[in-house]
Amino acid sequence: MGWHTTMSQPTPTGAAREQSFVRGLNLFDATMVVIGAMIGSGIFIVTADMSRLIGSPGWMLVAWAVTGVLTFTGLFKITACVRAPRPLAVDYLL
Repeated sequence: MGWHTTMSQPTPTGAAREQSFVRGLNLFDATMVVIGAMIGSGIFIVTADMSRLIGSPGWMLVAWAVTGVLTFTGLFKITACVRAPRPLAVDYLL
């Protein structure tokens, strides 16, 4: 039937023609991959343990909500510390 369509590929012009894709990772990229893998696997492991201990989807959502509130409370506290006048912030952090 007539459902088959072809797509034309754009032709590179100017600077795009000079650039090429480098297949490799530098130190920063490799570090970010490792950190992402650690955080990602940690999230799934913690969630599995939580669901095994809690046993109820409703209480699981409550636990995540409480954790979110505590995280934002810490965020706001640190933000207030950073915005405070310098001597107060230094005394607070020490």
